[in-house]
Amino acid sequence: MQQDEIPELFLVNAATHRNTEILYAIARHRKTPETVLEQIAIRNQYDVRLGLCIAKRRDVTERTLLKLAEHKSARLPLYLAKHPKTLAAS
Repeated sequence: MQQDEIPELFLVNAATHRNTEILYAIARHRKTPETVLEQIAIRNQYDVRLGLCIAKRRDVTERTLLKLAEHKSARLPLYLAKHPKTLAAS
């Protein structure tokens, strides 16, 4: 199965997996719904790499960025402070 052929339902269900490599793949996948990205951001507040992966998506929304801003690591909120979408909102 090609990456573009992965059903959205699979991405939604796989987002609850504990394996971080699976979560990274879901966070990077272009078909992953915004609600799933938000859930990943909330549930994985100590995983900086995963948070950055979500924040660097071109289609990330301000709502998801706000969820990421609550991250427990100082590194991610510092990155978000310089993010173009958060600068535009201020």
